[in-house]
Amino acid sequence: MRITERLGGLPGEFTLKLFYFSFYFALGAYSPFTQLYYREVGLDVAQIGVLATVAGLVMATCGPVWSLIADVFRLRRVLLPLCFSLHLGMLFVIGQVHSFEGLLLIMPINAFFAAPVGPLADSGVVLALGERRERYGAQRLWGSLGWALSNLMMGAIVTAVGVRAIFPAVLLLGAPAVWVTTRLPVGTLAHPDLRQGLRGLLRERAWLVFLLGVLLLGLCIVATTGFVTTWLGEIHGDGQVVGAAFAIGALAEIPVMAFTARLIRRFTARRVLAASSLVYAACGLAQSVTHNPWLGAATQAFRGAGYGLFWTAGVIEAQRLAPRGMNATAQSLFGTALSSAPTLAFTSPAGLIYRDHGAAGLFQLGAGLGVASAMMLLTAGERPNADRRPRTDDRSGYGQG
Repeated sequence: MRITERLGGLPGEFTLKLFYFSFYFALGAYSPFTQLYYREVGLDVAQIGVLATVAGLVMATCGPVWSLIADVFRLRRVLLPLCFSLHLGMLFVIGQVHSFEGLLLIMPINAFFAAPVGPLADSGVVLALGERRERYGAQRLWGSLGWALSNLMMGAIVTAVGVRAIFPAVLLLGAPAVWVTTRLPVGTLAHPDLRQGLRGLLRERAWLVFLLGVLLLGLCIVATTGFVTTWLGEIHGDGQVVGAAFAIGALAEIPVMAFTARLIRRFTARRVLAASSLVYAACGLAQSVTHNPWLGAATQAFRGAGYGLFWTAGVIEAQRLAPRGMNATAQSLFGTALSSAPTLAFTSPAGLIYRDHGAAGLFQLGAGLGVASAMMLLTAGERPNADRRPRTDDRSGYGQG
């Protein structure tokens, strides 16, 4: 089934665009404002770092396992709406807990259900696009639009009625997104050779160097963006500034994602990914010298541009390097290297650096990590003729189940 045909009962690529819009419209009402909630209930920066570390540990260990199960037993279509629904429910529960100890108990459960959602979604969308997988950015940019609109809306609401409004909002806005996950493409995927696939993921140099470069980028992102909400609050930014900052970042993603397909065709996904590391380095440097809240919000345009480049190029590169039939597993490992592992390893140290040396020191460290990531990705080299290898699993489909 080609992407131009009807997918999941809805026409063409509209299904994929609608999914990303509704998915990020829901999460955009919650994610940018969580640190404001943590500070409201009395947590300090180090405690916020501990919560992120615990969540990162669970996602780093459970995400690849969830995705491997989905690949081997072809359960993508069942697991995505199920785990996403439970994730939304746990987000609402977090809003009913007002102590560090309570949040420390709830966060691992939430992370357990959240871990497979992104990899399952992204691998399914790229598979649905088939040989036109460079068009992934044209689908994903609708998520950025939904995120931006949600940030602006919730920023005004948080300023007017308080940060606890985010918890019923994410539940209400998430319900349509869950429905859309059941409308994503259904098709037949290649059955993976588990032993050969795991050997490729553990031993292939091109894949391992790619993950190392992505890991360095993830550390850069933790340092440059992990405490942005706290930083904006310290330079006297309110909920409206926070909402605007994340909206600016999301809006900056949209034109970048729209043109990323052309960039990838011309320069390769690996080089585009390296360029994103340098953009994040520029973001860290700009933040380190900014003391006005609205200028701080404006610096998030760097973050948005970097995100638009790295997420599109990274998803495509992970899919390109994935062993036969192990697309969701490869996407999960990419997400682990980019997010879960850096969050686990570096959020608590980053919180201590922020506390002891200030935001500027942390942001400058992040800029250095971004440069290191770019160097790793640019010097890695590409597997010869990798793009020409047979991809019999690149059919339009999202898995049966």
